[in-house]
Amino acid sequence: MLAWGEHKAENVARAVTPFLGPVLENYLKTVEGPYSPDTLIQISDRLLDRTPPKSDQRKYVFSKIAQKFLSTDYLGKEVVYTHVAEKYMIKNGSLGLCYGGSQF
Repeated sequence: MLAWGEHKAENVARAVTPFLGPVLENYLKTVEGPYSPDTLIQISDRLLDRTPPKSDQRKYVFSKIAQKFLSTDYLGKEVVYTHVAEKYMIKNGSLGLCYGGSQF
């Protein structure tokens, strides 16, 4: 996966240090322009699936992806935000933010 390399998102020590933020932001900036929305959806799913469900790491990665593609400079890339919001927050609640219509 390009610049993401062999870094494991499951590593809690890296997620609570300043390591994850800059690496993730740089990676998302790198892949935003040249890739189609379908490819970006696959990349986003892969990044989120590498984090433990309902963990702070998943919430953080989700928020970075959501920020990046909700306010993208490229036309049509906002579907990436729609996809991750539906899959990880609305449908299965794997972020632990809502469950059965209730906000926690």
